Amino acid sequence: MMSLAALSETAHEAEQLAAQPPSVAYDEQRRWVEFETEALPHLDVVFRYAMWLTRNRSTAEELVQETYTQALQSFHRYTTGTN
Repeated sequence: MMSLAALSETAHEAEQLAAQPPSVAYDEQRRWVEFETEALPHLDVVFRYAMWLTRNRSTAEELVQETYTQALQSFHRYTTGTN
């Protein structure tokens, strides 16, 4: 459900990650994998809830994108196995 802009941004982030020193790149890569494992399985449910709240597809997509962006930015504080 990611837009082309979001996919392009993800590709750009991957390029930036590759340019970083190995230890920093590894930590960022591990964080991304953990985020994918914990958060992305809930994407469909989050989108359906956003659709129910907004009754508008484009608004729901924006809401989900903003929600996941904030979740990724705060993910360093997340403890695996917690709510």
